[in-house]
Amino acid sequence: MTVFHDDTTRPPRSTVDTINAFHNRLNRDLDVSVHFNAVAGGTRDAGIGVETLYRAGNAAMRNLAGRVSQAISDASGLILRHTWREVAGTVPRSDLGFLTRTNINNAILLEVCFVNSRTDVQLYQQHFDAICHSIAEALIGRRIVVEQPEQHWPISEVNLQALQRMGIMNSPDYWRTVSLQWLNELLTNVVKRGVCPKAKEQSWSVPDGEIAVKELARIGIIGSPDYWFDVVAREEPRFINALLINIANKVCQRT
Repeated sequence: MTVFHDDTTRPPRSTVDTINAFHNRLNRDLDVSVHFNAVAGGTRDAGIGVETLYRAGNAAMRNLAGRVSQAISDASGLILRHTWREVAGTVPRSDLGFLTRTNINNAILLEVCFVNSRTDVQLYQQHFDAICHSIAEALIGRRIVVEQPEQHWPISEVNLQALQRMGIMNSPDYWRTVSLQWLNELLTNVVKRGVCPKAKEQSWSVPDGEIAVKELARIGIIGSPDYWFDVVAREEPRFINALLINIANKVCQRT
C-alpha cells in the first residue's frame, strides 16, 4: 500500500491532477481516495451519514464501495446512505476526475462523513480508530487482528528506596520486576504519609490482605478498594498481600 497526501498544489482544483499523476506512476490494483463531504443548507444537528463513490458501470467497485460504507457505518454508527440502491451506501459517478482519469478502472472515493453535521463529526471523532480499522478490513476482505503492546507499570526507584528505609519493603529487587497498574501510585501515597510514629507501640497487627485494604482505604491511601480486593483475592503479583499488610501495620494507627 502506498499513501499520498497532496498538501502543496495550488489552486485546489488542480490537486486532482497531482493525485492522479502520482497514482499513474505506480503499479497497483486499486486506487482509494478518502474525503469528507458536506451538503447545502449549513450546519445541522442531524446525522447525514457515510457513502462511497465508484466509477459508474464497474460492478466490482460498486460491491467494494458497499462493503466499505457498511463497515464504516457498523464501526461508528454513522448513517448508511442510499439504502434504496442495489448496493447500499454507494454512489455511481462518471464525472469525477479521480474515478475516471486514472489509468486503471478500479477506484473508489470514500465520503467518510459530512462535516456540516454535528452528529457525524462527533461519531467520526469518537470512533476514529475503529473507522480506520474497518476501512482497512473492508479493502482487503479479511479480519485484521492488532496485537496490543504489553503494558508495564514500574515502581519508581524513589519509592523503592523510601519504602526500604521505612522498613516496609525488604526485597526491592523483586519489586523492580513487578508490573501492576496502580501499585506505584499507592506506594507514592504511602511515602507521602510516612510511618505512624506509634507503629512500634501498637499491640494490634493487620492479619490479612483484605483487612489491610480496608485499613488503607480508611485513611485515604487507597481510593479504589474494590480494585485492591480483587488483587488480594488473586494474589497477583506474588507477595502483594504481604506488602499490603506491612504497609498497613506501619502507617495505620488503630483508633
